[in-house]
Amino acid sequence: MFGLSAVLQAVVLLGVGLTGAVLGVVTDFVALAIVLQLLGLFGLLVLCWQILRRPQWLPRVQHAVELWVSANPDFELNDARVPPVLREALNTLAAHSRGQKGRVTAEVDEATARFAQDRALLRGLIESMDGALVAATIDGRILLYNAAAVDLLAQEETLALGRSLFVVFRRWAVSHFVARLTDSGRRVTGVLASRGGRTFHARFSPLSLDGRQGFLLALEPLAAFAPGQSDLAQFIEPRRARLANLQAAAETLQDQADLAEEQRQRLVAVIATETAELVRSFAQLSERLAADSALPLDDVAARDLLPLLADRLALGVPDREAYAGVWLRAESASLVLLVDAIARWWQARSCSPAELGLSVEEGHVVIAMTWQGDGIGADELRDWQQRRMAVDEDESAWSPQQLLETQGGTLWGEPSDNGGSLFLLLARAEEPLERGNVSDSLPARPEYFDFGLFDTPVDGADRDLPLNRLALTVFDTETTGLNPSQGDEIISIGAIRVLNGRLIGQEIFETLVRTDKPIHPESQKIHGIHAGMLRDAPGQEESIQRLLAFVGDNLLLGHNVAFDLRFLEIASRRYGYTLPAMSLDTLLLSSVVYPERDQHRLEDIAERLGVTVLGRHTSLGDALLTAEVFCRMLPLLEQKGIRTLGEALDASRESWYARLGY
Repeated sequence: MFGLSAVLQAVVLLGVGLTGAVLGVVTDFVALAIVLQLLGLFGLLVLCWQILRRPQWLPRVQHAVELWVSANPDFELNDARVPPVLREALNTLAAHSRGQKGRVTAEVDEATARFAQDRALLRGLIESMDGALVAATIDGRILLYNAAAVDLLAQEETLALGRSLFVVFRRWAVSHFVARLTDSGRRVTGVLASRGGRTFHARFSPLSLDGRQGFLLALEPLAAFAPGQSDLAQFIEPRRARLANLQAAAETLQDQADLAEEQRQRLVAVIATETAELVRSFAQLSERLAADSALPLDDVAARDLLPLLADRLALGVPDREAYAGVWLRAESASLVLLVDAIARWWQARSCSPAELGLSVEEGHVVIAMTWQGDGIGADELRDWQQRRMAVDEDESAWSPQQLLETQGGTLWGEPSDNGGSLFLLLARAEEPLERGNVSDSLPARPEYFDFGLFDTPVDGADRDLPLNRLALTVFDTETTGLNPSQGDEIISIGAIRVLNGRLIGQEIFETLVRTDKPIHPESQKIHGIHAGMLRDAPGQEESIQRLLAFVGDNLLLGHNVAFDLRFLEIASRRYGYTLPAMSLDTLLLSSVVYPERDQHRLEDIAERLGVTVLGRHTSLGDALLTAEVFCRMLPLLEQKGIRTLGEALDASRESWYARLGY
């Protein structure tokens, strides 16, 4: 390839030679002008070709600028193929940009330091709080939780940002309180039963951020509904003597018919005294048990409660305004549960709900539920009240009778010619003096939060979801060898969450995994795990189950993820588990961002993006490195026009590396 100067010299020489030849033969001035114009046009074309031709070093310059702007401002352009003058000018410009950015950063750091002092004070306040707090969107996605909530719900499913609250509490119960909260705009209280069978006193408060609605849930544990053995022992032991006195007096009166009247009267007095004392004691015990087993009741507006009951009975909503000003004392969630049980019972008997109404009597509210179909006798109603109720296809720990007793309510029935009515009697409450909207502010700065989840759809697998709005579990494995189809198995798993484009550092998963497969020496040299380290580790099935519980409804992300997924697929199929349908791979995404590069090892990508490599070839260390690389890669992907999950999956599928299989 000729240089520009060489081409121009050749053109000039050619022009001079041809001009001399023409002058020697042709003397006509017009012919000479034509020849000179042709030569000039040829030289201009050669010059334009050189100027417009794309130099080989231009992609290197473009990539360097992308790194400076989006990922690694400390990158230095040292490619020898870039002209020295241009390379020096670009590095100087980058250094100047870093200096400007440093000054701005210093000002931001100063403001951040002042904010950190306030945050430390608020953190100290919330660490001293005993109450368990959980904030969620209106559809139940967790935005915030504190350490007290983690401790209180330790026996339940793991709390995690972005996860549904319905994995801990039953959907219908939470939805019931949210419906009351949304409708009334005021704080509501009641009892929540967890999926693990525990009960909590719950307080739901409205939460609004920039017009987006949610709720703040405060939780306290509730005592069991039955007295403990120690309570019964403390009641029985002091009364054994009184029972013995009664027994002795009764036997004496029975066996000795010739007792003197004075002795007889003395024995009758003993019986009367001991009986009265026992009656008084049992009355106290009954009151105590009722207090211990009572659910915390709330003042509930009839106009708010009736639509919820009508929904359970599949009836039209009554005229709410007709019950304005009527309030009752009840625990609304369990009351809705009771009506739901009635609806299920009627359905099993081929009876159909006909009408729902409410009347007010002196000091009480009576809810009337009318059905059409076969009649229900008193014995049948009594038998049904003793059975445990079904909740979400599971058996509840409560019977209708227990729920009635805890609310101080009564249920009775009246038959009619073509069906009958059930009447539910509850205590009436006075209308509160102030029922305005209550907007409880957030407590001191929470320990775990992401209010960006207001804008995150519930379905995390939506292809149109932006990459920086995904809920991801980034994971890596270490294995006995490199051939899963030939029996190699997982011996270590590490995982961490990425939510809305940032790492959630406190939500991690790490475990060694026991196996009876030998560890290949070549693999052991890489990860350093030997058989002795796995002796007390959980087995394959338990480890896979725990990992998938941690993943929940997140997408999976890994580096060369096809390798790790192959191991998980074989193990999951063996134990009957299902993996998430879609996953992302930083190896494939790197090949999209850097198509001209032939090295896409994790450490190579990290170096390009300015990510410090720590804990390489440990499962958790590699998962953390992969997560940081992905977060740094997001702006580079956006520059390539890849902004959504679907676009990332499609681009990855076109990569040459997508052909790799294991």
